[in-house]
Amino acid sequence: MKKLDTPKLVRNLSRRTFVQSTALGMLGAAFVTSETQSAWAGVKDSGEVMLDALLMTYVSAPLGTTGSAVWTPDLPYAVSFGLRSLANPDIRLRARVSPSQEAINSQSKQLQSERLSEILRVFPRRHQDESFSVGTGTPGLAEHTLFYGLYKPVLRFKGNGKSAQFRFVDAEGSFAYVAEGVRASFSPDTASSMIRQYVFDRAALVEPRFLSVHTTDGGPLVLVRKAERGAPDDITTTVTASIIGQNGFASDTLKQAFAVGSNLEVTYYSAEESQGYITKFEAGLDRVSPGLNQIFWDRIFKAFVIIDSSS
Repeated sequence: MKKLDTPKLVRNLSRRTFVQSTALGMLGAAFVTSETQSAWAGVKDSGEVMLDALLMTYVSAPLGTTGSAVWTPDLPYAVSFGLRSLANPDIRLRARVSPSQEAINSQSKQLQSERLSEILRVFPRRHQDESFSVGTGTPGLAEHTLFYGLYKPVLRFKGNGKSAQFRFVDAEGSFAYVAEGVRASFSPDTASSMIRQYVFDRAALVEPRFLSVHTTDGGPLVLVRKAERGAPDDITTTVTASIIGQNGFASDTLKQAFAVGSNLEVTYYSAEESQGYITKFEAGLDRVSPGLNQIFWDRIFKAFVIIDSSS
């Protein structure tokens, strides 16, 4: 098992070349001046879009302690989300993935949801014999919490001005950044919306999204989590991802919907379609002062949150 315990780009896996085509898109539009949105409404078109990042989860630092935390996803671990173009929210975006298209890159994979018609499920692990862990730094401060996800993922869209199918075709790698690294690496919209997902205010850690699962006065902590049977599908939260590259679209409608510099809205769902164990979480809870740590389960990002309930 490989442990990834530094807040940086942790895996560079893909050799795919993606053309960031802002200038090409503008140049192409000059040659189709007679094109209208209505003319392209029923015409199939396809192209690729690169995002700056896609959040998959976070690894909570153990607040109020001198220790660190380590997250290890199991093979069934996945997050579920749908997409919306903020530049053209009227286009219906639906996940479509065939069995031959499940690989995102050598490490991650995707599956179309069987329960929610427009939703994609993304798995950080593809192979049973390959595993990894991500660890926070010490001591247990909120600013040491790590945000984990796909770095410069590429999506393929196929459709028209009314609806389009989407799936991942690549990702340059994966990242594990603290909040400072997120702000330095991604657009302000992406960074702020991503960092907001880590909630450590006790008053905000409430059901249905957060479940209180454990309280301890310190010492070593090992938590394993099975997929939740009967988990609700409709608990959601929204993150923004900025478009940094575009290639291949012929219609102005889709070029504008996925224009470089615009944002996609990523809505994450609490739906749980996996079975068995999905994650392991280990932490050293050597407290700075006497008191209690309370642990919550985030049903959307499938993550544990450790707070200092004495503060």
